[in-house]
Amino acid sequence: ASAFVAGVIVVWMSYTPIDAGEVGVKLRWGQAVGTLEPGFNIVIPFMESVVRLPTREQTHTFEKPLNTYSKDIQAADNKVSVTYSVDGTKAIEVYSKFGSDFLNTIVTPIVNKRFKEVFGRYEAERIVNQREKLGEEIEQAVRNNMPKGILIRGVQIENITFSTKYEDAREAAAE
Repeated sequence: ASAFVAGVIVVWMSYTPIDAGEVGVKLRWGQAVGTLEPGFNIVIPFMESVVRLPTREQTHTFEKPLNTYSKDIQAADNKVSVTYSVDGTKAIEVYSKFGSDFLNTIVTPIVNKRFKEVFGRYEAERIVNQREKLGEEIEQAVRNNMPKGILIRGVQIENITFSTKYEDAREAAAE
């Protein structure tokens, strides 16, 4: 009876469901050996494991504002979010190079760097007046520098807050 129970447990452990909107990277003794599509999949218990990566769009809003400077050296805090997913056909490469925490190991540093580079090309007044163009340039710069397999669907500038000195000077000039 105990052998039967052990057999049922081993069979049960070999089934691995992958949800829609995910791809599984099958690991054998820690090495990526294949991908698993949504649905029921079979793995060898104790020898193989599965890491799930999102193929469905995910949006990450940065908790801390991105501190940047404009071309005319005006400090700004920017609330930014990025929408991304993994190309299921490149899941092994993404996992092998960046791990399952690719958002923090590669996406966040690229967004930070490219955001600051593009933002720094604009003077503060142009940033206010050409926010849409700025956003498009930042998004393109992020896409162009993202490794293959990580798809950037959008980079959103949710809020730009300049220093109070700059805001006061703009208001005084407008009056």
